[in-house]
Amino acid sequence: MKGQRYWIDADGLTDIFCKKMLDRCNKDLHTSGKIPQIQTPIEAGCAVKLSARMPAHHEWGGLEGTALPWGLLLSCLKVAEIEVITYSTPIFKIWNHDQFGLAEILITMLTGSMVRDGGCNPKQPGTNPGRDISYTYEAEKKEVFNDHDWIRDNMKEDGAEVKRGIRLLTLLEDKLQHATPEDIKELGPVEAAEKALQEQIKARKAKQMAQALDIIQKQEELKQKIEERIEEIKEDIEAAKKYNEEATELVLTARLPLDFHNCLHQRLEKKRRWIAERERGEASGEVAETSSNASEATDAEKDAEEGAANVEEGESGVEGEGVE
Repeated sequence: MKGQRYWIDADGLTDIFCKKMLDRCNKDLHTSGKIPQIQTPIEAGCAVKLSARMPAHHEWGGLEGTALPWGLLLSCLKVAEIEVITYSTPIFKIWNHDQFGLAEILITMLTGSMVRDGGCNPKQPGTNPGRDISYTYEAEKKEVFNDHDWIRDNMKEDGAEVKRGIRLLTLLEDKLQHATPEDIKELGPVEAAEKALQEQIKARKAKQMAQALDIIQKQEELKQKIEERIEEIKEDIEAAKKYNEEATELVLTARLPLDFHNCLHQRLEKKRRWIAERERGEASGEVAETSSNASEATDAEKDAEEGAANVEEGESGVEGEGVE
């Protein structure tokens, strides 16, 4: 027979390749044999000029220089008169020649294109020698960095992450400077840095806890002052009630002017309403109102005292008239 022989003898890869292909021909999955597989056999590679290299992997391109398992697969399908559709597409674009191997390794692993994984690559990726690693592809570099926003976004995020790492390392180095040689010798550099960082976190938490307790204590003190002031106002109201009762009795006996009694009664009712609202709300922001109402209670006491004095004068006047 004439033509190129696509056969591989190293490490039994031919038998492995045939077995992987037979596993794909399991008609139990679908008896018609016309349902395409989710992932078909793949060959991955790299080239300096893709436009010249990619046709070599198609049957119409002669399959010259393609991987032997890939050529074997396409030839067998052609002999079996099975229609084959081959898709070729670039995945990575690099701008430094020394990135060839890394890109080839990455795409080979991601696609599972090795023979042992069911693909058509017989050799390990990234092993092609004799490449000039100093060459730079300016066109590809410009396309990657200038024509796409995602590469700049990724670089910004990576830069922020690197800055955070630098700050952490600086912090650890600063903590290590205050550690004694015995501490470093006993714990080791990493352990000492971790210990210093934990101590700093512990101190920060203790400070925050102390601040929270101080705020709670101040709130309790303010609440206690408000309650004490409310009790004082209640006492003032009780005194005002007493004066009101005495004033009412004097009005009935000595005919004290009714205007004074009505004024005192209105102030007492106002004070009662304020206390009821204060007990329902218990709001700390009403201290100013407490002061103003307290002054009103004091005015009520003064009015009551003046009224009592007037009553006494009226009584003495009545007694004088009786003596005459």
